[in-house]
Amino acid sequence: MRAARALLCAASLAAAAALTAPASSARAAGASQVDRDLARERAGKGYELFEAGQFQLAIELFRQAEAHFHAPPHLLYVARSQVKLGKLLAAESTYRLVADEKLGPDAPGPFKEAQGAARAELAQLQPRVPSLVIVLEGAPPPGTRVLLDGAPVDADHLGLPTRLDPGPHTVTAKPPGLPAIERAVVLTAGGQEARVSLPLARPPAPSVVPAVIAFSVGAAGLGVGAATALLSIHAAPARVTPLRAAEIAGFAVGGAGIVAGVVLLAVRVQAPAAALPGAAVSLRVGVGLGALHLAGEF
Repeated sequence: MRAARALLCAASLAAAAALTAPASSARAAGASQVDRDLARERAGKGYELFEAGQFQLAIELFRQAEAHFHAPPHLLYVARSQVKLGKLLAAESTYRLVADEKLGPDAPGPFKEAQGAARAELAQLQPRVPSLVIVLEGAPPPGTRVLLDGAPVDADHLGLPTRLDPGPHTVTAKPPGLPAIERAVVLTAGGQEARVSLPLARPPAPSVVPAVIAFSVGAAGLGVGAATALLSIHAAPARVTPLRAAEIAGFAVGGAGIVAGVVLLAVRVQAPAAALPGAAVSLRVGVGLGALHLAGEF
């Protein structure tokens, strides 16, 4: 590890070379002696923290060093610390900053060494990043929201692998008007591709059975009303009053049943389209003088 520490120290001490190297960054060339000294101090402490396994604190120190004086080795150790913390996507981005930097032929040697190391370690890291495929089973109701670790997932990304850091992740589907469905998955480094399936389907449309019952009651009621109306024409005076009452009740029940059937059908048509559950309907209607008998099974 002496070589690694020497690389960091050489990077901070490379300020003198950066002042004369035209290919060096403007920020490095404009650094003062105070900035260079502070960068050297922060980088040295950052390296000690890295060796001690305190990677988050090491990242903070290396970023402070980078703020005072730009040197690719600072970012190289930020990326290495991110890898140790399992933040592979962040490390990938940091490695790429170092790998893609334009270094001129006169750039300090430690800068070029850090860039070469970043490119090699980036190539090793990329195949290790795991991914997750989210699949919705069935036709989800309109307005269904899918969340990954609390963040919305674009519909275009469903069914496609999403690269993620290793560790626990939560996938949630929130169909409107229905309970949320949640699945947990733990990804491991090594290029694993996990798959999470969420069983979703449109809510079934209301059954047609209540509408059939309502229309049947309405028809029976109208039948009773019509029958008692005919009977009252030829009935004895003593029987007219009860027949008239049955006639009115029959027509009232018939009208109410027809209206109820229309309303139930309208509600069913407005519900999301779905296959209707099969149902056997058996109705028995009996009409007698001043009485209506209705029985059914469904």
